[in-house]
Amino acid sequence: MASTPFPSSAKGGRPVRSEARFRHVAEDLRRRILAGEWPHGTAIPSLRSLAAAYREGQRTVRLAVDLLKEEGHIAANARRRLLAQPAPAGTSAAGGQVLVVLTENLATLKRTGGNGDILFGVQRGVGMLDSPLALAHGYPLRQHLPQPFLGVALRGIVVVGAVTDAALARYERLNVPVVLADRPPERRRLHAACFDNEAGMREALDRLTALGHRRIAFLRMIQMATRDVEPDSKERQAAFLKGLRERGLPNDPRPVFSYMSTKGWSAPALKALLGARPGYTAVVCSDPNSARAMQDAAEGAGLRVPDDLSVVCYQGKGDRGHNFAGPAIDFAELGTQAALLLKDPAPEPRIVRLAPAWIAGKTLTPPRTRSG
Repeated sequence: MASTPFPSSAKGGRPVRSEARFRHVAEDLRRRILAGEWPHGTAIPSLRSLAAAYREGQRTVRLAVDLLKEEGHIAANARRRLLAQPAPAGTSAAGGQVLVVLTENLATLKRTGGNGDILFGVQRGVGMLDSPLALAHGYPLRQHLPQPFLGVALRGIVVVGAVTDAALARYERLNVPVVLADRPPERRRLHAACFDNEAGMREALDRLTALGHRRIAFLRMIQMATRDVEPDSKERQAAFLKGLRERGLPNDPRPVFSYMSTKGWSAPALKALLGARPGYTAVVCSDPNSARAMQDAAEGAGLRVPDDLSVVCYQGKGDRGHNFAGPAIDFAELGTQAALLLKDPAPEPRIVRLAPAWIAGKTLTPPRTRSG
């Protein structure tokens, strides 16, 4: 096991837009290395020489080289000379080890929801593959590749936890299979094992409307680690709005609210949701943390859950400490399925979506007539 800080490829506030000059330099250097212009382990020109050849400043070239170092195309030896490496970092091998990348510290697993169960499931799946396993963990891995682990033959990589889209773009360029556990890949060409978010939302809305709810809100989560809406929340939001349309339920004004965990129960989104008129009688929350905050905010406003406000949320089957109703998934099984995608990985990305079960909970009841 290891937890290593990995350097950033864009320092000093340099913009990371795709059209930035250093990215164009990196793209051309990558092409030349892959074409064999500099064989594996041989020196490439110095930063000064590259800057002159590309008619760019040394800072621009240094940023390009730093990016290629992260990807494994370039390495520096003890004398700080730049050496060409083999095609992208890591090579695919049926007998290679499985690298599990956990984007948090092992010590935090007990308080971070389902990642501990996912990791257990991944270990079980790797055992079924009869492959050796390596584990890299630490918060820097949310933004950077685990470069020290990519110099060996790998059967594949399983990524567990929050990771930025910029890091996913780097994983996409590796020539080893990469599987995202508990995260839809969005536009990235990566394998994934994740929640069937649409099926979960469909059942949540079916149960709510069967009880008579018509004013229903959705509370999505802003992921602080990536400063973006959590990927599952995006899929759940799309399924929610689609479900409202299909059922002829009101969705104007837009009944979607964004929760940031750093604000707790006093988050502006929760106040806005509770202050909406006409009022909502039910809320579908994207995760247990936002559901707990929603419940605390409602009770702080003098409302009782579920008598005045029904709260349902997506959750893990083994979640403890709350009684929320909602669609639930077996995170350990999800981790196992993520690992098994490496058994015979298809050339095209594959997505395995696990069907949710329903947890009855104690937070769902028919709406009060005065709230409709």
